Amino acid sequence: MSAIMARSKTRAQSAPAKPCAYSYVRFSTPEQARGESFRRQIEAARAYAAKHGLVLDESFRDEGVSAFKGKHRDERAALGAFLKRVESGDVAKGSYLLVESLDRLSREEVVDALELFLGLTRNGITIVTLTDQRVYSRASLRADQTQLIISIVVMSRAHEESALKSKRVSDAWAAKRQRAADDKQAMTARCPGWLELVGGPKSGQYIEIPKRVEIVQAMFVDTIAGLGRRSIQAKLNADEVPTWGTGKKKGQYWHDSYIAKILSNPATFGRYVPRGKLAGGSDATAEAAIDEYFPAIIDEETFWAAQVASKMRGFGKGTPGRRKNLLSGLVRCEACGSN
Repeated sequence: MSAIMARSKTRAQSAPAKPCAYSYVRFSTPEQARGESFRRQIEAARAYAAKHGLVLDESFRDEGVSAFKGKHRDERAALGAFLKRVESGDVAKGSYLLVESLDRLSREEVVDALELFLGLTRNGITIVTLTDQRVYSRASLRADQTQLIISIVVMSRAHEESALKSKRVSDAWAAKRQRAADDKQAMTARCPGWLELVGGPKSGQYIEIPKRVEIVQAMFVDTIAGLGRRSIQAKLNADEVPTWGTGKKKGQYWHDSYIAKILSNPATFGRYVPRGKLAGGSDATAEAAIDEYFPAIIDEETFWAAQVASKMRGFGKGTPGRRKNLLSGLVRCEACGSN
C-alpha cells in the first residue's frame, strides 16, 4: 500500500505545472463597463483557459482607457504593468496573453502596434485573439509569415477606425467652438454653479440663479474689502447658506478651496476658458477663450481687483529675506504664455 502511495506521490510531483494565461480586458469609455463589453471579454478568456487547461489571471484590466495614443502602455495602466512584468521575467516565457482581438491590445499607428506585438512574442508570450481563435507565438510567426501579414492588416484597420473617429469628434468640437464664438451657443450643459442651462446645449441659453449670483458677488466685495477665503467660508457657514450641487456632489459645508475656485473663475465676468483638449483647452487654452459666453455677473475690473486683493493678503509673508512678487501668476508672456 505504501509503495502505491509513493508511486502516486512521485507522479504528482513530476506532473508539469499548468501554463499561465493572463487575460487583458480593455474598453475605452466608462459606459462600456455597464454594458456587455467587460462580461463578453472576460467570459471568452475563461472559456479558452478552461478548454486548454490554463491557469487564468484576470487582474489586468484597463477600464475607460483608450489604446489610440498608447495611454494603456503607461506604467500606471494595466497593460503597462503587464509589459513591465514580462520584461522583468515575472511573467514566465510560455505564458499566454488572452485578448478579445488585436485592437484591444493596441489602436496605435501600425509601427507602434507591431513593435508591441512582436516584443511580446519575442519575450516568449503567446498571444491569443479570442474572437477568431488565432494563436500568435514566436514559433508560429516564423513558420507561417501570413500570420504576420494578417496581424498588420488588423492593426492598420484598428488605427484607421480610431483615427477617423478622433477626427470626427475633433471636427464636431471645432464646430461647437465656432458656434460658441459667433453665436454664443452653449457648447455643453455644464456651467458654473451660479448659472443653469435652459433649453439644452443646441438651442438653450445660460441664465442666472439670482440667490447664487448674490453670493458670488458678495464674495468679490468681501475679498476686495480685505476678507480672506476662510473668513468668507466661516461667514457663509455661520449664516447657514445652502451649498451648491446635488446628490453626492453636494457638500455639507462651504470650503475655502471652493471659494478660491469661484474667485479665480473668469466665467464670473463672462469668459469661457475650455479645459479639455477637444474643447480647445490645454496648450491652446489662452487662444480658445471666448468672451461674453456666459452672462457676466461682475465686470472684469472687479475680477482683477479681487485677484490683486488676494495676492496682497499674502504679501510680505513667506521666507524671510525674499520679497513676494505682487503680480506673480497674474501676468503672462505674450510670446510663450509663461508666468
